[in-house]
Amino acid sequence: PYGSICTIYKLPRPRRGDTVPPMDGDAALLKAFGLMLQARRKQVGLSQGKLAVDADVNRSYIAKLELGKNRPTLSVMHRLALALNDDLV
Repeated sequence: PYGSICTIYKLPRPRRGDTVPPMDGDAALLKAFGLMLQARRKQVGLSQGKLAVDADVNRSYIAKLELGKNRPTLSVMHRLALALNDDLV
């Protein structure tokens, strides 16, 4: 029902000549990613601590991702997807 953890938020495609402040869209994207990460984690029945161990990151990092406070690298997103038995795309 949730899809993959990366297809979580679709920003409108900017038109030619538009200037889009990167932080505005990034903040919304990070928040949406965090909400989807939390929903998927709960759906599969993992605690933040267990997900952190499985993805080889700190539990506090998972908490900050879920709050939209941290920006995951592609490598971290890949490890999260594996730990959640989910797809990246």
